[in-house]
Amino acid sequence: MNTWQSYILIAAGGSIGAMARFGIAELTKRFWLAPFPLGTLIANCMGCFLMGLLLGSEAGDRFASLKFCFGVGFLGALTTFSTFGGETIAQIDQGRWPVAIGNVLISVVAGLLLVVAGMAIGKNWAA
Repeated sequence: MNTWQSYILIAAGGSIGAMARFGIAELTKRFWLAPFPLGTLIANCMGCFLMGLLLGSEAGDRFASLKFCFGVGFLGALTTFSTFGGETIAQIDQGRWPVAIGNVLISVVAGLLLVVAGMAIGKNWAA
């Protein structure tokens, strides 16, 4: 498979994943009135489960088109949390607990801090 075919498969899967994420969020808003972001939680958990299916079945290793379209495209657009989960579990499976724990801590803390930094810059930029 050449590079352009990979990009096309990723784009196709990504567009479907993005629409799925939006659909989950919109559907959840109709039935869940509490402030907890249930739609995001559902998308992230579903993405993690589906990533686990892909990694556990090793289908992505046997079928490059499935890896690119579903793994990178669909799940990448649905949630990057699935990739984060898969990579963290891979570190644990290889006995690299410090790397796995560091990945979790750094990703969560840095992610939150960068959202705050981006918001601060964005507010000053718009002013």
